[in-house]
Amino acid sequence: MAEHMNTPLPHWEKSGNVMWVSCRSCREWFPCAAELVSQNKIELVCPHCAACFKPADAADTMNP
Repeated sequence: MAEHMNTPLPHWEKSGNVMWVSCRSCREWFPCAAELVSQNKIELVCPHCAACFKPADAADTMNP
């Protein structure tokens, strides 16, 4: 488990050009393409609670 994550990463953790994003509403983590996170023009949709937010408004981000 990563030190600053509330939930452990699954054993099938995505790697490579993927970042992990923590939802600002429910604080759950989900993978997202690093290129999308670097572009603050898009809105992310949390797969856990359906909250929409810009990457800059994420609770946290992490490169695995």
